[in-house]
Amino acid sequence: MRTRFLGCRSPDEEEEGGGGSLVGYPNVQNEYRSNEESILVSFSSIYKATKAILQKAVSVVVSTKSADPSSLPIQNPLLGQIWTSGDSSSHSLWVDTVGSLTGDQQAHVVSVPEIGWSSEIEVGISRCLEINSSRKSKEKVKRRSIAEKRIKHYSSWHKILLVGEGDFSFSACLALAFGSAANIIASSLDSHAFLKEHYRNAMSNIEELRRREGKVMHGINATKMANHELLGQLKFDRIIYNFPYAGFFGKSVPKESQLSRHRKLVSKFLMNAKNMLSENGEIHITHKTNGFHADFKVESLASSHGLKLIEAVKFKCGDYPGYNTKYGFGGDGNFDCNPSKTFKFGLKSVSL
Repeated sequence: MRTRFLGCRSPDEEEEGGGGSLVGYPNVQNEYRSNEESILVSFSSIYKATKAILQKAVSVVVSTKSADPSSLPIQNPLLGQIWTSGDSSSHSLWVDTVGSLTGDQQAHVVSVPEIGWSSEIEVGISRCLEINSSRKSKEKVKRRSIAEKRIKHYSSWHKILLVGEGDFSFSACLALAFGSAANIIASSLDSHAFLKEHYRNAMSNIEELRRREGKVMHGINATKMANHELLGQLKFDRIIYNFPYAGFFGKSVPKESQLSRHRKLVSKFLMNAKNMLSENGEIHITHKTNGFHADFKVESLASSHGLKLIEAVKFKCGDYPGYNTKYGFGGDGNFDCNPSKTFKFGLKSVSL
């Protein structure tokens, strides 16, 4: 019987693709919506600040009818048009963009020296821009106020994507270490129903992620994810694929053919992941390094896609409490992952 590993398709399924569904999709949509709303808030705040400063700069005092309309200023280049009606018994004053005084009233305008107005406006607007800045700036401020938590190569400040998850025990381990999963999107090729049926701890791990505000996605094909309607729009600091494997093929399939399929899986994953990395992001592939697995030549595949090896470090399963290495496709047992390494790849610097 053919099996597949860690959410990888069998050869017969390979070309079918996987669009994927997002559990908690509204949460991610809300992030985009809040980003758009923050832009609107920025413009609103700038307008309000400018209006307040102009009202302070031009103090409009309603007084008696004895005021001389001719004493009112005609125009100020900073404020826009200011004018009066020609009727001495009844006239109005409009201050463009600030407000108006109308009716049978006469007004004095107490002018404030123009010096300093522009600098005050600049300061006011700058403060608004600082408060309602881009989302990146907001995240930096938020990060400074929240203590960073780490587990091995991963930080609570990283935007992390995990693909090919088995029972979601690795992503749940990260969430527990960080105290939050708000920075994590964990995905599998397998459906929610399949996981529930075949992995006894999958549901509890998924619930742990959701409880800690993580996003869980099913039906995600790691070889086509850059074209996913949601994931393809995002950039990540860490993209993790633990023990990628194209499946078991039996003795009837020649070794070279099996190896070709495994390499194809890794190659397509790297090609997609490269397009989803942030500027200083890293792709992490944890892989066995002995026997048949050594022939995957992960480093060579990465180089062919313009990725550089940052380092390859020994992987110890015990460094990730609760992590279970699953065979995949219904196999709830754990396989021996020794010896293994975590290969870290980044974007190659462009020489000018």
